[in-house]
Amino acid sequence: MTDADSVAPAFERASLPPLILRLAEVGTWTGSRERRARDWDQLQDDLESMSDELVRDLTKITAEDGSTQSLCKDWSVRDVLAHLVSGDLRATEALTTTFGQSAVTLGVVARNLVAAEVRDPLGSLLRRFGEVRRRLLTVAANLPPTAVSVYVPWVAGEISVFALVQSRVMETWIHGWDMRWPLKIAQPFDDRCWWLADIGVRHVPYALRLANAGSDSCNLHVRLDGVAGGSWNRMIGLPPARPVSISGPAWAWVTWASRRVPAQASAKHLSYASDDLASLVVETARSFA
Repeated sequence: MTDADSVAPAFERASLPPLILRLAEVGTWTGSRERRARDWDQLQDDLESMSDELVRDLTKITAEDGSTQSLCKDWSVRDVLAHLVSGDLRATEALTTTFGQSAVTLGVVARNLVAAEVRDPLGSLLRRFGEVRRRLLTVAANLPPTAVSVYVPWVAGEISVFALVQSRVMETWIHGWDMRWPLKIAQPFDDRCWWLADIGVRHVPYALRLANAGSDSCNLHVRLDGVAGGSWNRMIGLPPARPVSISGPAWAWVTWASRRVPAQASAKHLSYASDDLASLVVETARSFA
């Protein structure tokens, strides 16, 4: 895979997100016009800042709000928050078990957490999220520099430490949206969402295999209008595989992949060929948890 960002002015071509998405107003989106680092330190910083913002927003809500149906089917706001805690416990266990930082085994706790903690007061669960997330960030920060490429056990198989932490960024944004949307709290969308766009592209070969289309069936190039100016370019696959090119605003790609809102709210803003392969690639990209 290759990656190259340009720095053309922001939103020269991109359509603005429809109100149904409840993304924060474009004028409040943060980030530099220059390409930010896409490295381990930046990844950890972005996870930390997303976590802090989520805690800040959820601190404002009531216990009754916690019972509100979220964007995630059949889950309340409280259920989604418990799920985030459970995922962080699993991630921390994967890191500590692999690198021997702790003898604590969290697997049983993580498996039973959602059923147990959704009965706790929302404020207690929110404090629990802050504690568990801080633990995960501390464990990640204390890893040796060579650890980011080491593979650790995860839900569907082994993934790299870098990919594991990146997946927590994705989960934090997606599930943050699940909780904010029904409560009419604007969802932040800024340069940190590059990590989600990247996962959306890298997931395509796996999704194509699940669709029995083969992992080498296309040479995919995704060019997105970046949040803070310029383009996010992601390419995966090599010739002679058939080329598939997708372009559009970054928010459309990320929200399309999330599966949370009516498809037409995002898909109509993406441009791609009308052939069967391109349509299949776009459909399989709609795969975030």
